[in-house]
Amino acid sequence: MGYDAKTKRSIPTHVTRIDTHEGDFALSGVWVTPVNELTADNRNQLATPTLLEATANHPVLTASGRKSLGDVQVGEVLYHYDAAIQGVSAYKIVRIAKKVRSVNKVYNLVTESGAYLIGDMVVLDK
Repeated sequence: MGYDAKTKRSIPTHVTRIDTHEGDFALSGVWVTPVNELTADNRNQLATPTLLEATANHPVLTASGRKSLGDVQVGEVLYHYDAAIQGVSAYKIVRIAKKVRSVNKVYNLVTESGAYLIGDMVVLDK
């Protein structure tokens, strides 16, 4: 699924190109939680953070615009698509790791929409 920043909606999109890179790549990781957590009871229980991992140079959509994943900071806001509201919710970064693991192959998608969803997080085409 793609993402349309103008309408703030998930949209079908076509992948127009897949770039494959082989080598030794470190994946950066950011853990995010909802900015406005609502609970149905009176317990103070926070949501389990969601991990987004990608190469440090992969662009993501932040509240202040396009940034590489390796340049984001704790407290910044990324966007998570929520099917229940058919739109995005703000998620704040609560933890960062410059290297969560290494992989031998990475892929970059180029889409018609210029943005797509990975684990419901909005990421951008390079």
